[in-house]
Amino acid sequence: MKIIKSHSGMRGIYGESLTPDLTYAIAKSYAENFQPETVVVGRDTRPSGKIIKQTIIAGLTSSGVNVIDVDIAPTPAILYAIKHYEADGGIIISASHNPPEWNALKFAGKGGLLLTSPEISKILENINKKSATTKIGKIIRKNIINLYIKELTKHANTENIKKAGFKVVVDSGGGAGALTTPLLLTKLGCKVITINSIPGLFTRKIEPTGKALEILKTTVQASNADIGFAHDCDADRLACVDEKGNIIREDYGIGVAVKQVVTQKKAKGIVVNIASSLIFDHIANESQTPIFRSKVGEANVVRKIIETNSDVGAEGSSGGLILREFHLARDGAIAALKILEAMAERNMKFSELIKELPSYHIEKLNLPYSPNKIKKIEEKICKNWKNYTIESIDGIRINGEEWWILIRPSRTEPLLRIMVEAREKNKAKEIMRKIIKTIQED
Repeated sequence: MKIIKSHSGMRGIYGESLTPDLTYAIAKSYAENFQPETVVVGRDTRPSGKIIKQTIIAGLTSSGVNVIDVDIAPTPAILYAIKHYEADGGIIISASHNPPEWNALKFAGKGGLLLTSPEISKILENINKKSATTKIGKIIRKNIINLYIKELTKHANTENIKKAGFKVVVDSGGGAGALTTPLLLTKLGCKVITINSIPGLFTRKIEPTGKALEILKTTVQASNADIGFAHDCDADRLACVDEKGNIIREDYGIGVAVKQVVTQKKAKGIVVNIASSLIFDHIANESQTPIFRSKVGEANVVRKIIETNSDVGAEGSSGGLILREFHLARDGAIAALKILEAMAERNMKFSELIKELPSYHIEKLNLPYSPNKIKKIEEKICKNWKNYTIESIDGIRINGEEWWILIRPSRTEPLLRIMVEAREKNKAKEIMRKIIKTIQED
């Protein structure tokens, strides 16, 4: 039975690579490997989530583990609940931005920290190991929505947001964010218009990019709203539309949030993944804040935040903000709060805050490749671009003056992912052409 391992867990199409029998076995392996006493279990709004949740709970309780069942909630809320209830770990059932037929398991340890790739591999390696316990765990059911919202409001200047009286359009895409973000913003005095807000009804593509945001764009314009926010299915990501109806690149929305964090107080550091824009370097330089890079993946950013004692992290390319003082998890709602806080405190429109950031252009391309050729490709690229700074944190990143290239193998598909960012569009395209030529040369 094929299991697809990703940065945060295991994923697949329900009924094919991800089945009830398999998820039961995975839950038992998780219990056997980490010996938790209490585990939080929650899910997003996919139809298969309800069935998978039952198999996960069965696997855990039959291994003697007590379960706190929080049912439907955003992934960051579930991770916060692990910390709040002082549980030993958690299993989140969510395929994030993947289509509805997909689902996935994300694993966390104490404090709500997502497990690392080696820890996830350990679960897979011991999936057929038999448990000898006869102890049966208990099940406690909790609604964590109000708990999560109450905690969120402690980490923003809520009075200023209330005074501003913003009009906000929220597009939860049928995901778990429908239960939290509209309620949060309403409590903060915003006039909230919701679209695609029925949990489990997916009326647009789940990943909040491109054409998926057209209805949000139109609604913001038609209602004269101050801003539009969109989530993926588990609401750890945030996409933004400005008051003019422009769809804002994820890096820039999160850039505004990061800038707000580091200008409020002297930050010890910013952590971004290797695929994040140079706008974060600009923010770091402007605020005289050290910046650090990690491998792609939320768990890697979080570990780097801990290692460097940084205050804030971002996965700019996927619209994620991690605010350490709240919890060490990527969170779309806290990003939305920090953007509104910046707008209120500075009395500026969202588009004006975006204009303060330097403009960069990104080119992306996926090329099919054979895994046994990756070393040869990397050697060739390093040789041809040896006059530039090369980082090998995750794939190869070549750093030039106001531009960079990232070449890294996909973790889930036989694809080579290539990204190029530069100040000018023509420059980015020119660099991309050179990289492709280098890769394809015999």
